[in-house]
Amino acid sequence: MGPADHQPRTSRQEPLIPAGTYEGTVFWNDVSDWYADGDYNFRLVRDDEAGMTAENKIKVPTGKKSMKLEFDPDETIDHFDTPWWNAFHKAVDDGFSAANAMIVGPDGNAGTFGIVTGLIGLDCPHTCASELHPVWAMAIRVKSDPALANLP
Repeated sequence: MGPADHQPRTSRQEPLIPAGTYEGTVFWNDVSDWYADGDYNFRLVRDDEAGMTAENKIKVPTGKKSMKLEFDPDETIDHFDTPWWNAFHKAVDDGFSAANAMIVGPDGNAGTFGIVTGLIGLDCPHTCASELHPVWAMAIRVKSDPALANLP
């Protein structure tokens, strides 16, 4: 068989996974009832509202649309053993105010800078708002220390 007879190999095309990474202000939202799915729910607000649909809810007090961020604690923080996540897990069990107090910016107001990666989708069984569900990675600023601001 010579070069003219060579047939190109074909490979199975893997489906694309619609991943998204967003940065903005992250707010605590709630924990779903256990009979729903028990997910931890945060909200992400961006000044440019990138990734939002007409159905995304407005997050007070920002006046801007927000994207829901969801993950299952049974798959995530129930297996984490760090001081912050342990404290946050307890705060969620204690109620909204306790959890919300742990997600604050340098000015002491609710919401703090974060970068979040997850499966981007539309929650059409409800409103067709965009969401990251599940969240695969989340980094949020939990401490503002001016001494750390200029580190290389």
